[in-house]
Amino acid sequence: MPNDSVSVLLSPFWESVDEQWVGGTLVVLSGLMFFSQALSIARIKSWRMYLGSLTFLILAGLTTVPLADVSSPRELQRWLMLPQTLGTLTVFQILWVCITVFFSVKEEIYGKKKGVRYWCRIFSIRFISILPSPIFLLFLIWIEQNLLMNTTSVKPQTIGLLVAGVCCVLLTFLVVLMMLTLTEYQRLGLHLLLGCLLVTACILLPCLTEKLNWDSSANITQNRNEIFMLSLLGIVVILIGFFYQKRMSEKTK
Repeated sequence: MPNDSVSVLLSPFWESVDEQWVGGTLVVLSGLMFFSQALSIARIKSWRMYLGSLTFLILAGLTTVPLADVSSPRELQRWLMLPQTLGTLTVFQILWVCITVFFSVKEEIYGKKKGVRYWCRIFSIRFISILPSPIFLLFLIWIEQNLLMNTTSVKPQTIGLLVAGVCCVLLTFLVVLMMLTLTEYQRLGLHLLLGCLLVTACILLPCLTEKLNWDSSANITQNRNEIFMLSLLGIVVILIGFFYQKRMSEKTK
């Protein structure tokens, strides 16, 4: 591990105020992507998807630790702050959300459950759903870098297995929790709402490298009533769409 490193609490994003928005958004997005993966498993209730997700998490922990070992958190930070990196990451994440959330819901409600084409689409969607998202892989590298930076007697492979094991336990907890506490339609509605939130956050991600001046901040504060009304209107539209979709699905049964 190179010596060009910083402390755990500051690495790799919280080194300056200007970079906190990007770093914080990336961390939140990685957590939401992980939550979306657990929600996909809870919705479909497939043991194959669950075991496949655990397998890919373990493989991800083992394959990302060499990258974490040969680079420093500062190098990862500089690479992530590049506009090209954020733009490419945004495109991949939006595609991942569209396939694993919106296409999955569409096939579940409107798909004709027969034929080779249907099962090929279902297999493709579920296979992508159990893969760790690109931003979550970057989050694994960040965690492993910090662990390697603060430990000298532990092998990198052990760190990778440890991180993957914690992720597997957390995934299991989330899947069981959502299956026991949420109904089928609640899981469906929550996944659609989460998908909309993820797409919006991904679209805004490349814009976070631009600084906000005080004038724009003042305008946002002055127009908070309009922002509140627009947010409320968006929530109402989402709720109407959810209940309308529920009625349509009940008619098709």
